[in-house]
Amino acid sequence: MARTKVTARGLRKRSAHHYYDDDLTDKERLEKRKVIENYLERKEKKRKLVSDLIKQALDDQEKGRKPDYSNMSKVVQQWIQDDQQKRLKRHVTNNEEMLDANLVKQLPRDIVFDIIDFIPTFSERSFEPNLTHMLNKNSKTSGISVEELLNQVPDSMNPEKLKEKRIFECAMVYDSGFLTCHKMRLICKEYALRMKKKIFSIENLDLTSFDAENRFFMVKLLSFVKDQQYYHEKNECDNVLMYFHYQQIKNLMIVNIESLEYGVEQNDVKENNKEDSSDEDDTVLVNDTPTNGTTGTTPTDPSTAPVPTEEIIEPVPTEEDLDDTINMYSGHLDLIPHHEANLGNHTYMYQRSLPVDLASLRVLFTDNNIAETFIVNPQLLAPIVGVNTVLKSIKLDGDFHYDMYPVMLKSCLNLRKLSLYNSFMSLDNEPENSLVHENVEIIEFTFPTTDTYELLDSALGPLIQVFPNLSTVSIALEPSGVFLSEDIRQSIDDFSLDGNTKRLVFTIDGTHYKDITPTGRARKWPIVNILITTTNSLSPTFFSTALLNSGSSCQETIISHYTCNDDDIPIERKKEFMDHLFIDGNYPIESNFEGAEHPLLFQYAVYIANEYQNGRLFSLFSQGSNVEDALRYGWQVNDSWEEVLKSLNPADFKLVLGHLRKTYSSAKFFQLIRSLALEALTNIHSLNLQTTLLTIVEYLRGEQFQYSDIFSPVRCIVDTNHLKKFNIETLHIPFLSYALFSNDLHVATQILRFAKEEDLFYTNENGDTFLTCNTSPEFSHTVFESALRRAPKLANISNKQNRSPLHIFASYLNTEVGSMLYFMENFGFDVNQPDIVGKTALDYMTLPTQAICKMLQ
Repeated sequence: MARTKVTARGLRKRSAHHYYDDDLTDKERLEKRKVIENYLERKEKKRKLVSDLIKQALDDQEKGRKPDYSNMSKVVQQWIQDDQQKRLKRHVTNNEEMLDANLVKQLPRDIVFDIIDFIPTFSERSFEPNLTHMLNKNSKTSGISVEELLNQVPDSMNPEKLKEKRIFECAMVYDSGFLTCHKMRLICKEYALRMKKKIFSIENLDLTSFDAENRFFMVKLLSFVKDQQYYHEKNECDNVLMYFHYQQIKNLMIVNIESLEYGVEQNDVKENNKEDSSDEDDTVLVNDTPTNGTTGTTPTDPSTAPVPTEEIIEPVPTEEDLDDTINMYSGHLDLIPHHEANLGNHTYMYQRSLPVDLASLRVLFTDNNIAETFIVNPQLLAPIVGVNTVLKSIKLDGDFHYDMYPVMLKSCLNLRKLSLYNSFMSLDNEPENSLVHENVEIIEFTFPTTDTYELLDSALGPLIQVFPNLSTVSIALEPSGVFLSEDIRQSIDDFSLDGNTKRLVFTIDGTHYKDITPTGRARKWPIVNILITTTNSLSPTFFSTALLNSGSSCQETIISHYTCNDDDIPIERKKEFMDHLFIDGNYPIESNFEGAEHPLLFQYAVYIANEYQNGRLFSLFSQGSNVEDALRYGWQVNDSWEEVLKSLNPADFKLVLGHLRKTYSSAKFFQLIRSLALEALTNIHSLNLQTTLLTIVEYLRGEQFQYSDIFSPVRCIVDTNHLKKFNIETLHIPFLSYALFSNDLHVATQILRFAKEEDLFYTNENGDTFLTCNTSPEFSHTVFESALRRAPKLANISNKQNRSPLHIFASYLNTEVGSMLYFMENFGFDVNQPDIVGKTALDYMTLPTQAICKMLQ
């Protein structure tokens, strides 16, 4: 009773503004209860509404009923009616006959090639590019092929399966002429020569579909610049191959760091060394220093050789020093003999592993040193690339490496125009790096990655100096709050340019705003027109075309701003933008309308997803998916239910699981359940761990399935260096380990109930049971006690390093005397058992804790 009173008093003092029931009058208490009841009633009605909507959607899907758009706004219903009429007309007019290939074959070969020239090609759009990136990275780190990883990943996390869910048009991207010519070279040798001539005759190079930040793209671009000129000068028309100098330039730019000479700076390159390299020479250059042509060794400059240092002798520690170490509690751990399979590496191997089921969701942690480094040295590269007199204009997308601009400008002497998407050109035009290009007249920035003031302040001055004949700078701003008209005008008013010799004429949205004239004697100054176009003046067609033709990483951000956040744009223009992008351009709509910030556009997005994109409205990674409103507006989920599971409450979660169980095979369904459980268990920041896990467990118990596939050991991908330390090739982790190290007693207890005898006593390649696979930094005394009570024999099972569960517990409970003594006394552990480095469990605890445990043992 006394404890209750103390607790109550303590709670009362925590806030002076907190009201308790005993402080309220009967009337106030009744009103408070009504407020709570009303809230709970509204919440239950909403939950029931969502459940009813899901049931209706499932029933509509089963019976093939058309979507019901009656809950949409009258405005959107009119939009839908107009679009359906247009769609009917398109269907009638597009009923064209297919070309008969057999008739084409009978034509003369030159005519056949002329016909093929007009056939466009397509590339596969990358769905969820982050998934593909993570798969590739994990494959490289773990040594497991991407194909093998894809076989283990569930469909909802598999980029290839996600692509199959789409209609053909959304999965394909129309290629630029540059790409089409390259693909057509595969037809035959004769046609390859024809395309080679076309490719090397290109004067206006559009590369916006490539990622300019990719280092291999930069290597290929410089190779193209060199080989285009080489083709024209050598009249090299009979050789079907291209890019003769790719490997030479790659060896200059992508360098193995292990071969870098100690003490040599990257920019310390001697001029006489550059002259030794010719176009046809196969010499490999490392660290920007050419290797010797005969021996393959790098000449060493004595001035750059490493300076020898004297050997440092550590002083012998005194007794006072040892006392200080003891007081540091854990300093003794540094005295444990080093061994590849020590407890620290054991912990790293498990905590830095990744279930193969989640190989597309997260990147495997690795502490490897980077094997290669990327170097762009303009002083070295420009002479090697040489002069190109063919190219007249270049379009790039993404943040180009700042040192690539000097290389391109020194090489492409006849360049007239530069167009940059989603980029910001930064030129270092200091005296020692002086660069002048006489021919560039026009520079275009489309959706620059900075605000107007920084663009003017940091870029305009160097641009005027580098390009003395510059006449036009065109800036098309992306929709964002930082680009409001008043901000742009303020940026222009604040702008000043030291040493300016040009008359700067600023125009905003077609209207002249201001001239900035150099100081000095009045004369006719050369004019540079700076044309700034804001969102309001850019047509929806311009936006959609720019996005469709570029590979910008900012696409989703721009779409979100244009459709939702910018209230200055009329709703009709936003709707027109959606038509151009999502209907005419077949750009994937998922992930771009996660919330109903603009209800009319969200409703229209539901219609577009249903009619044009196979119901793909949300993705697995959509945050705050507004499933309720989407269903109310007539969304047809089709085969995307598994991707909205995490947005549902437990009751609806089970309802959709029941539907998926009927439509999926057993193997596919269990793989989905398993991946959802693992994703929740391995994400220590997961807020819905209990909701997801307990809902799954409750569903499985009710359906009485065989759970061996779901709770079987989990194959993991691990850094190959970790595996070598323990002399194993693969690693499996018991599913129970993830449950126990989740530090959630309720979840662990529920999953333990499903465990069979073989699950409890399973040992993996390293001899570890689920008690010694420490997969998380979390640890719960109570959880592990319940596990040991379920299987007491586990206390005496040790792994290949002779570590028992007590060694693992000690690394977590290194200061908790009571917990350690409890385990030692109640479960029959051998306290004196040494591991592979000769240390007992107590040796991994702090020294004061060791002393107390040994005294009380």
